[in-house]
This record gives sequence, C-alpha cells and structure tokens, in this order.
Amino acid sequence: MKEGKKILYGDLFIPTKITDEVAGIGKIVLDDSLSFFKNHPNFGSVDGNFGVWLKDDDLYKSYGGQSVNLRKFWEAMTKSNNDVELSAFETFTGKWAKDNGFTTVWYDPVNFPLTKETVILKFIKEK
Repeated sequence: MKEGKKILYGDLFIPTKITDEVAGIGKIVLDDSLSFFKNHPNFGSVDGNFGVWLKDDDLYKSYGGQSVNLRKFWEAMTKSNNDVELSAFETFTGKWAKDNGFTTVWYDPVNFPLTKETVILKFIKEK
C-alpha cells in the first residue's frame, strides 16, 4: 500500500439478534463513519476501506461459521472464474466501497494469501 493512504476500518461484527431488528445497520455505521471525515476535513480524507473476512465457528456461529462477506466472496470467485476484483465487489463491503468511489481492490497474495478461511484486502480510489 502506498505510504500516506488513509483507510477506513471498523471491526463490525453485528449479531443476528441486532440485524433481525434493524436491517442495514452495517451500512448505517459505514455511511456515518465516512460522513464524519467528509464533514470534518481537518481530520483528513478517506482513501479507501479495509476488509478482513474470516471463518470462525465460534465468532460467526449465527452465520454458519463464517462472515457473510467471506461466503459471498468465495461464491463469487466460483462464478467469476477466480476474478478477485469482481468477486470482492460482490460482497456487502465491496458494494458499499464501490458506491463510495473506492473502485480498485488491493491485496497482497504473498504476505496475506486469500484462503477459504481468511480474506484480507483493501478497496481504494486509484488504480
């Protein structure tokens, strides 16, 4: 990643008890976070957002043992003939990123290879 990038990151694990009551809460949290930086330019601008999607039977018990983004990513990888960028944009986080101008996917296959258990990537504004 280029030095000086400002990446929005939030550890959002939203239990099903909450998502069953309040649809779209993840989007609300991300929208509000980005809005804060847009409305307070003295804190800087946001150049992208970060995704860490995991398989964890305990943490994601209510979601079948893995994050929804991880499941959607690997489903899309199968359909897209392993196109990482297209697949990343098929996730909730990727759709939100694209809607907010973060149109490029960056990942590090050497230090953080994409596995069925872990996907780590960033959505950024530039190619």
